[in-house]
Amino acid sequence: MSPHARRDRAVAYGALARVFLPPDPSRVEALRGEGIPDLRDALARMGAGPDLLAGVERLAARLADADPGKLERAYEEVFDPSGGPRCPPNETVYTAVTPQHAMMKSFELADIAGFYRAFGVEMTPGTERPDHIAAELEFMHLLAMKEMVAASEERGEERVRVCRDARGAFFRDHLGRWFIPFCERLGEEGGPVYGEAAKILEGFLALESRSIE
Repeated sequence: MSPHARRDRAVAYGALARVFLPPDPSRVEALRGEGIPDLRDALARMGAGPDLLAGVERLAARLADADPGKLERAYEEVFDPSGGPRCPPNETVYTAVTPQHAMMKSFELADIAGFYRAFGVEMTPGTERPDHIAAELEFMHLLAMKEMVAASEERGEERVRVCRDARGAFFRDHLGRWFIPFCERLGEEGGPVYGEAAKILEGFLALESRSIE
């Protein structure tokens, strides 16, 4: 894999992680200024089709026109658990769908946290749950960055393999298991900004699934 391909993967995961975090003014400004344009360029180099790239352009336009207060309220209405979210952004909502699966919720959360700890990541108390979509995307961004750095170092082949294997395992065991139902629900419930973001996320992760398989 070329250095540019590794960088594009890291850029895409990082930008999408920020899209699904609470839209404070500095984060929205960063997405408008560099995050979304960089995402568009990365997806184009990764072979994204015209529909996916057009979706990125629509998201850029909607973020450019969005009133900050209205965007915050939209985020809370769609995702905030205290308000009864229209689209919960947590893995175990979609994977623990039967009483038997629900019993495994603690195991699933512990497994996700174990992946994070193996790469030096600890969730800060009071922030998103480890199975939050933004946390899982940010972790994939971290793995892609570590792989990119290792590939540039002498004798970094083993570290590249470790990062690549972890990325594949986390996608198969976690992110890849729930992104489709999450994105489908968000596409219906997310309104103009987050509904568009859902289509972009689903398109990008579909590209990723082919590279991992």
